[in-house]
Amino acid sequence: MQCPSCGSGIEADERYGHFRVCPYCQSALLLDKEAAKISGKMAVLAKPKGPLHLGATGNAKGRGFQVIGRVRYGYQQGFWDEWYLVFEDGDSGWIGEDEDEFTVEVPVDWQPSPELHESLKPGDALPYPDGDFSLKEKGVAICEGGEGQLPFAVETGEKTPFLDAVGRDENQFLSVEFGEEGPRAFLGQQLERDELHVDTASWTENRFRTEAAEGTRHRVFQEADRSEAISCDCCGGNLGIPDPGATELTCEYCGSEVDLGLERITCKTCTHPITLHQAETAETTICPNCRTQMDLSGDRTAVLAQLTDKDRPNIPFKLGQRFKFENNEWRIAGLIRYTQTDEGVDYHWIDFLMVCPERGYAWLGLENGHFVWAAEMKNHPRINPRMGKRKAAVEHAGMKFKMFERGSARVTWVDGELPWIAQLEDSIGFYDAINPPFSLSAEWTEDEIEWFQGRYLDHATVAKAFDVAEKSLPKAYGVGASQPYINGDFSKAAVKIMSLLLVVSLVLIIWSSIAGGGSATEFSLSHDQFSKPWLSQPFELGGPELCTLKIEGAGLKDAWSYFDIALVNDADEVTHEFSTQISYYSGVEGGESWSEGSRSDSTPFVVEKAGTYRLLVQGQAGHGENADIIRPGSYSTTFSVKKRVVLTRYFIILAVLALIWIACYWIPKLSFEAKRWSDE
Repeated sequence: MQCPSCGSGIEADERYGHFRVCPYCQSALLLDKEAAKISGKMAVLAKPKGPLHLGATGNAKGRGFQVIGRVRYGYQQGFWDEWYLVFEDGDSGWIGEDEDEFTVEVPVDWQPSPELHESLKPGDALPYPDGDFSLKEKGVAICEGGEGQLPFAVETGEKTPFLDAVGRDENQFLSVEFGEEGPRAFLGQQLERDELHVDTASWTENRFRTEAAEGTRHRVFQEADRSEAISCDCCGGNLGIPDPGATELTCEYCGSEVDLGLERITCKTCTHPITLHQAETAETTICPNCRTQMDLSGDRTAVLAQLTDKDRPNIPFKLGQRFKFENNEWRIAGLIRYTQTDEGVDYHWIDFLMVCPERGYAWLGLENGHFVWAAEMKNHPRINPRMGKRKAAVEHAGMKFKMFERGSARVTWVDGELPWIAQLEDSIGFYDAINPPFSLSAEWTEDEIEWFQGRYLDHATVAKAFDVAEKSLPKAYGVGASQPYINGDFSKAAVKIMSLLLVVSLVLIIWSSIAGGGSATEFSLSHDQFSKPWLSQPFELGGPELCTLKIEGAGLKDAWSYFDIALVNDADEVTHEFSTQISYYSGVEGGESWSEGSRSDSTPFVVEKAGTYRLLVQGQAGHGENADIIRPGSYSTTFSVKKRVVLTRYFIILAVLALIWIACYWIPKLSFEAKRWSDE
């Protein structure tokens, strides 16, 4: 088939659509079986940033494909590409590319009402009939152009409202476009970095330097011929012209290693060279020399704003600084400071944007000297963070979290490179839930919501990653939101053992109190009886066994009694001797009653041999220091011997010791938790 505009031969497969863009003259063509009709002119699209391109082949999740078309959409945060595919089994579908995130999608038969676009907010549930989806983003996309063959007509400048939603499980993704011809819905999955493979070498073939116009991007590669001076990524120092074949330079001012393979642009204001750490996805950057903020979303850089150094925060790291974490090398590409105002007081935190070629983006949050490492989540918890209540339970990925804080904040400082356009005074809502050392965080605007999984990092871990001394890091104040309470392995094991010991002791206390032996003998003596030696009736004791002798003066009041007692066997031999005293005083003084002493006493003893025994008792009684002045018969004393006794007191001592140990473990931990929530 020939293009009716320029006469060039074009290829098209009517099975996959009736819209084609001529690759030679950019005419937009409507196709039928016999001819092509010109419907307009299509703008020339910028070269893609990622590995996909028209004609590329590869596989997504193991399913082979070929790219036959592309549509680029622009929106407030930047742009994204939709790649039209033909799969190896003959079906068609799409791969969406937004920054460094990819989704593979196929059209589904669902016709939602256009009113959804106005009524839903990010975080709300999307009423898709065959799944559980949460709205991630909504907006109005502007078509910047198309190329190749497409299943529907597109027009440059056409505005299309859209909704993007994520599923609760398995990286599901749902996209809805509300076009003039009706809504189009696409269902698919988000792709991990290792699930998309492109067979062509076109991405590496694009590694060249372009200087067609002032302000365009260029790379410096190992094989490139260098002629321009290089500045340090961290301190901005001029490093001069690198030697041929060099891959890195060491900054003579700050000692940082400068990677010569990174893409660089020239500042539109002061012509200072600016390094891009993730050029494929960078949407904005700020010149380290003059603080000009530039938009990188188009083919050419454009000035967004001229920022100042007013209110520059104290930052412990440098932009461009390298560090190693979890066996990967990362760079600090940019940062944002957020400010929350509560009752007239400003609270600040800084989020550092980290870049790793193998892992993509991550964030290092710094608040009050506490660090949290966070990465964006593909699957979201089953909640709307706008409605979160403090300490409300949240379950995600088999873990239970508690809602810690919800509020709003604004951008009060931005620096370096970011994958979206962030400007001063931009406002966000935020939500944090914790299960120390882990956290779930959400950030949202009116049109988009993003979730992050975080993990608390102690100062030792951060210092090791950045190869700095711990004392050089900001001092931590209070308790961090997701800071874990640290107990050693010994303490954790010991408290488990002590908890078990406490349970066993309580069981033994109960058992000993209800199962303690039987009575061997019991008798009562009046004062006039025990004032002379008195021998009891014989009684039997086993052996060896623990016994107790209990003395109780039931009518004793404001007096004392003292006894010398001997246990005599059947051979008239004294086997045990006891001396014991009981006393009890009470009264009223100053309108308050008081008492002291005890009317009873108990003494344990061990019988070694079984046999017949008797008790020999002699005592005296009296008031104060005066003995034997109690009227005879005024009160009696009961003597009882119990055999096969289990002493409860020792189990009580064990229980108390175990309880003290457990308290020493839990009281600091509970105090730590109380401070965490009070600090919020």
